[in-house]
Amino acid sequence: MILAALRKRRFFTLAELNQAIAELLARLNERPFRKRGRLPTQSVCSYSIKPALRPLPAERYQYGDWETHRVNSITTCL
Repeated sequence: MILAALRKRRFFTLAELNQAIAELLARLNERPFRKRGRLPTQSVCSYSIKPALRPLPAERYQYGDWETHRVNSITTCL
């Protein structure tokens, strides 16, 4: 919905774009959520998702990259 609403507008700075996105996001969060008894989306999230959230870990996540390689067997003929 946000991209569709912004597709015909032209922005000259990143700040203008971010402001327009923030306004549309606030409007989107205030819309009723159809499957949850017509409550606003933000209310549904606060009731169902927030209790399940846990705090972030104390230690910062370290990215690791592993690769698996296969080597063909080498047969020597003498």
